[in-house]
Amino acid sequence: MTPIFELRIKVRDYECDIQGIVNNANYQHYTEHTRNEFIRSRGLAFDELHRRGIDTVVARLEMQFKTPLRPGDEFLSPSSLFAKKASNTFSNSNSYVSPTANCA
Repeated sequence: MTPIFELRIKVRDYECDIQGIVNNANYQHYTEHTRNEFIRSRGLAFDELHRRGIDTVVARLEMQFKTPLRPGDEFLSPSSLFAKKASNTFSNSNSYVSPTANCA
């Protein structure tokens, strides 16, 4: 599926564990940050959406780790939309982290 939005992120030292790789909990932070930036890129804000009765929440999250990210690594975090309900909520959106060693 073609991403509808991509965000370049650089790994910060404090996101890594004693093994020198990104702690797995931070991958969810990356996907949330990507979703937030996507919404902002459309000229929207979470507080305004909430006032209009539209709340974006994570209902399900599934991750598969293939290669670890390390401090200073840059990667693209793409976001793809799977489905939209007739109401004002998205029923399933997919954000995932795709590490790219040479993210030019």
